[in-house]
Amino acid sequence: MSSEKALYSIWSQKGNTLFSSRPGSLSTDIASQMAANFLCAGPSYYYVVELGLYRFVYVSPGITEVLGADPETLQIRDIVERVHPDDLPFFARCEEIILRFFLEKIPWEKRTQYKTSYTMRLRHDDGNYRLILHQAVAIELDSFGRMSRILGVHTDIGHLVSGVKRRLSLIHLGGGPSYLNIDVDQAEDPFRPQAFRHGFSMRELQVIRLFAEGHTADEVAALLHLSAGTVRTHRRNVLQKSGCANMTALVALCVREGWV
Repeated sequence: MSSEKALYSIWSQKGNTLFSSRPGSLSTDIASQMAANFLCAGPSYYYVVELGLYRFVYVSPGITEVLGADPETLQIRDIVERVHPDDLPFFARCEEIILRFFLEKIPWEKRTQYKTSYTMRLRHDDGNYRLILHQAVAIELDSFGRMSRILGVHTDIGHLVSGVKRRLSLIHLGGGPSYLNIDVDQAEDPFRPQAFRHGFSMRELQVIRLFAEGHTADEVAALLHLSAGTVRTHRRNVLQKSGCANMTALVALCVREGWV
């Protein structure tokens, strides 16, 4: 079986009990607000997908810059077909582990509390491949606890890191147990909680994300309702904790270590 067929098989077999066959109702405007909380340190787009119905509900216009694709006509198979052939087995394995995690390792009410994160290469319409940070979270469940709608964000991070790391992270959005840098090729039982080694507070992670998006200290201060001096102190502290010389190096470290 090809990796592409294996991926569809994983979604169809295990997805029957995880993905809802009923349309969701959560506003795409709310999804847009949630996407703003993801790390987007480069050109990016977001989408809302109903995997149980195998369709995109919405794809943001940013996909045209990132992949050259038309957001109005994009289908799920179009994304799968863009995955670099060498990355397809990794992509399928990540999705298999993710489904196992949500079905076997956590109660259904926690399914909206975890973000999945990994990197892969997707083909642009110009024929070249872009290194993409994939982040996704369930944003709506049906009355049976199945995922109705999933929010995904794809960011071009080729300017930050080189090559697919072949690691998966399952990150609790509220500071709970997270599962970082899972080696999907080796791990038989990958679900061992790991602490974030960086020691950053939730506020410091917010500051990192906003600097990564290109905001100035004054802009970060306004967005977080802090003084510019407090923001500069946060920036100095996170650089000291990480040992990085600047915010660009810190963002690259966060991506490499699976912290985002």
